Amino acid sequence: MLEFTIARVIISYKGIIAKTPWPGYPKRISWEEIVSVSFTGNDFVIMDRNNVKIKIDRTFNGLYYLSSCFRKYLIPQVYEQAERKMQEIEKYVIK
Repeated sequence: MLEFTIARVIISYKGIIAKTPWPGYPKRISWEEIVSVSFTGNDFVIMDRNNVKIKIDRTFNGLYYLSSCFRKYLIPQVYEQAERKMQEIEKYVIK
């Protein structure tokens, strides 16, 4: 049995929207609501103050853009937490 799903992540100056066919989606997080960015397994895990989580795979096509948005829009305390993990993952990014 093969299962295929379509997941879409939209990144804008307002924040991040994740859309999938699973229940509970779409999920939306604005930049000012993000309280943590971590890297677990193959995923960035972005969490807001209401514990809404969006996972973005490290093979995501827009990873370079996501990284630049982190630098531009995250508050300094959250960006500092994420910076080391971003540097680890940037080796996978094609610029």
